[in-house]
Amino acid sequence: MNRFIITWICILLFAAGSRAQFSGGSGTQASPYLISSKADMEALANVVTARNDCKGLHFLLTQDLRTFNIINFSICTKTGYTSNAFNGHFDGGGHEIELNLPYGLFYLGSSGLIENLVTTGTVSSLSGENGGDAGGIAYYCAGTIRSCINKATVNANSFFNLPSIGGIAGKLVGGSITNCYNVGEIKNFYEFLPNTAYCGGIVGRINGGSVSNCYNTGDLIAYGGGIFDDVENNGKIENCFVADAEILHLGGRIGSVGRGITNCYATPSVKVNGAPVIGSNTPNGYNGADASVASLQSGSWLAQNLGWNFTTVWKARSGRYPTLIYDNSNPEAAEPSPSFEWAFSLSPARDYLYVTSPKPVQKAEIFTVTGQQAIVATAAADGGIDISALSPGVYFIRIYAGDEAASKKFVLRR
Repeated sequence: MNRFIITWICILLFAAGSRAQFSGGSGTQASPYLISSKADMEALANVVTARNDCKGLHFLLTQDLRTFNIINFSICTKTGYTSNAFNGHFDGGGHEIELNLPYGLFYLGSSGLIENLVTTGTVSSLSGENGGDAGGIAYYCAGTIRSCINKATVNANSFFNLPSIGGIAGKLVGGSITNCYNVGEIKNFYEFLPNTAYCGGIVGRINGGSVSNCYNTGDLIAYGGGIFDDVENNGKIENCFVADAEILHLGGRIGSVGRGITNCYATPSVKVNGAPVIGSNTPNGYNGADASVASLQSGSWLAQNLGWNFTTVWKARSGRYPTLIYDNSNPEAAEPSPSFEWAFSLSPARDYLYVTSPKPVQKAEIFTVTGQQAIVATAAADGGIDISALSPGVYFIRIYAGDEAASKKFVLRR
């Protein structure tokens, strides 16, 4: 009874103080609590520390948290080996959080959901704590992670309790990871010692639950697998691929064991223990079936052979592996070269940008360096686009001329 009363006191205090704690919202699906600063993230961490797991509450990240807003704490409480789980709904809004922390951003309970989030920076496990598990999005996942991207380096610094290390999650326990990808490096500091950590490009160890429609291009400086290392209790790995990665020591292109794998692929360039894998590789085996780079960069091939959704979840990129529909990072690299030459210039006061093109320009978009859309404009007759509201910084301009689009980078100084 005392625990019940304490829990309700925490919930009531949270509801009463939420407007002061966050940047807006009421915590409902229609009006989520708005997270726009490191202080807001600290407030969320404090709520979970007070043993409110946020079940039924919704949170929305409204901007990137980087540089002076680097997150160096987890959304959980840790006392030795004990963690309080987050069971709310955290929507990253397609934004990026830069990390410099142990473990991972979340310890996710069975009712928890994290989606549309990009992580960068560094995550490192600590010896003797939580078994040393670490992951780019969550170090423990019993809930759902979907449509997330990890670019952070994830390190294992402990081997005492066989830590689980992965790009998206360290350990998956009955939950699910779907439509995610990892490009970050996974590193075990005891890499030359076998059986010191479970290391995988998406998840280290699966104890029930499923990984589906995911891919990894990050290297493993470890023993392990390109998607996962070990799986138990009927865990499933389906419709995934690994490309251009290297597993430095023994393991498999998909996993270190062959259990639970269905319809997975890898490029022949993926190396395991210093060499490409040559042999009878199958889509249900630990090395997956061979697939060309061109196939794995083709939206139509992935949709037909792996069942990926390129209408509302994924988008194809010419000459690159797919990304999630919300990701507009580096649009310059995402497009083929146009068939025409074009240029731009800035006015002396740097309040207008002028486009010169042999083809009429119907529309122009300007993005920040992190991929956030800043301006959408219909170009004037002289090609002038009003950029007076932009702050100094690095931007991309994308123009649409006829049936072609093209992008270039520029630096705005005032």
